[in-house]
Amino acid sequence: MTKENYFLVSTKYFVAFCLLCLVTIYFLLVPRYMIFNLDDAWTTSLIYNYYHHNELTDIVFEGPGLLQFGRVHAYLYGVILSFFDYRWESSLYFSMLLVIVALIVTYITLIKLGFNNEVAMVSILILMAMEPVIAIAHTARPDALNFLLITLIILCWSLKKPLLSGLLFGLGATIHPMFVMAIPYIISVTVYQYIIKDIIKVDLKKIILFFLIGTSISFSLYVITHWHELYNTLNVINNSSKRFSLDIFIKYYLEAKFFRHLPGLGILVITTFLSVYAIRRGSDRFLTYECLYALIALVLVILSLILIGRDNHYYMVYLMPALSLQITLVVYSMIKSLVH
Repeated sequence: MTKENYFLVSTKYFVAFCLLCLVTIYFLLVPRYMIFNLDDAWTTSLIYNYYHHNELTDIVFEGPGLLQFGRVHAYLYGVILSFFDYRWESSLYFSMLLVIVALIVTYITLIKLGFNNEVAMVSILILMAMEPVIAIAHTARPDALNFLLITLIILCWSLKKPLLSGLLFGLGATIHPMFVMAIPYIISVTVYQYIIKDIIKVDLKKIILFFLIGTSISFSLYVITHWHELYNTLNVINNSSKRFSLDIFIKYYLEAKFFRHLPGLGILVITTFLSVYAIRRGSDRFLTYECLYALIALVLVILSLILIGRDNHYYMVYLMPALSLQITLVVYSMIKSLVH
């Protein structure tokens, strides 16, 4: 067995072992992670009132919450909670299931985009171990469902199913406003497939047109069913965000308890510099393309979060797929150079 083959086989066994450990940890954390999370209190209250009474309020804060754009989330979680007699942890297990499915969808997307199996597996493993992903997997908030929706939108786009991708994108309006975070990944995939690799001989204008048609159809259904709430919805979105704000990064990286996210900031900065170096060196053409894709996605997501300006730390989860891929590619390129 060659040194490279031995490395690949060892990597597969190591990833399988780590994956088993992480899944076990996810299950064990369900009744223990953020057990006094106030968001879960008002979210499950809101779900109960909508599912049983069709009311747009919760009994904790007596406010409209997210139901202007959260009916799909409220109904799905209402079904789960009512089936299990409103045991709180049942919603958390459901969120965990949604996140695991989203990770599988992300893995499939990477394979369809041409990334090798080892890079895709390790990237998903790192993504699964990141705190923002663990956080949305253990809360009843709509972030897990929204994260899954975004991964499905990106998968459909990468498979040249723009109409279906657009339909799902418009559906995001009924889940959470942060469905728009699919846009930076759609742009990244488009640049990667059509410009960088130049291997997809399809009319890009036609693809975009079908995506817009799909979005228009599903978003029109949202407008028809929510027309009397549109004004309040726009006010909620507008009042909860600051335009062009770094608050989310300051809060997440610099104000977290015990400064536990500072190493993550260091990893972000270091891997970005190493990724730029690998791209400039360009010794492996395909690896250069892949590093460029991860870097474009990372930059676009950061700019999008700054533009939105919402300082909710849960939204950092949308940065993690690009960051985990960048970390994996940087480490992979270093190991590959050492092996050869």
